[in-house]
Amino acid sequence: SGLQSGPVLGYPVLDSRITIHSVQIGRGCSMPMLTAGAMNITKSLLKQTDIRLAEPVMAVEIIAEEDVITAVLQDLTRRRGEVDYTQDRSTDEGVGLAVLRGTV
Repeated sequence: SGLQSGPVLGYPVLDSRITIHSVQIGRGCSMPMLTAGAMNITKSLLKQTDIRLAEPVMAVEIIAEEDVITAVLQDLTRRRGEVDYTQDRSTDEGVGLAVLRGTV
């Protein structure tokens, strides 16, 4: 159960196995106590490793009207996106547009 909530954003740790080779149990030690101890040791060890979140990265280009660009930027930030480039543009009808390029 120590792998269910990993050290990076709380996501579970996948494709991993932890083997306990030896345990010294004192008198009156219950199974829930052993489980809690193993979970704490697992989380402590995971924090010491170079664990990374495997998530897709996409290059995006967004063209939006100026009145909604703030909401678009907030959504990108919430999704841990990065804006590399912005440019202001207008259509032939005079509508203001903003172009964003970045990664999500």
